[in-house]
Amino acid sequence: MRLSADGTLTSQELGLVLQPAGRLLKVVNLATGNAIPTFDEAADLIDEVLERVEQETQRADEAEARAAVLQAEVERLRRLSNML
Repeated sequence: MRLSADGTLTSQELGLVLQPAGRLLKVVNLATGNAIPTFDEAADLIDEVLERVEQETQRADEAEARAAVLQAEVERLRRLSNML
């Protein structure tokens, strides 16, 4: 591996580009061009995903409750129509 003029190292074997980023080393997937997140970045991404999962779970619970109310109303109206 040779250091490029911009300070990066490319490893074909690993499929990675190593780029200096201040005091850190940024690791980039050679095939996709996407940076591999640092531990802190990955933790933040996980927190965001967990928040979205929580929101979607709450929405699903609310939709299920609304569906139960509507089903009860349908049953009530059926009973009413059978009485007529």
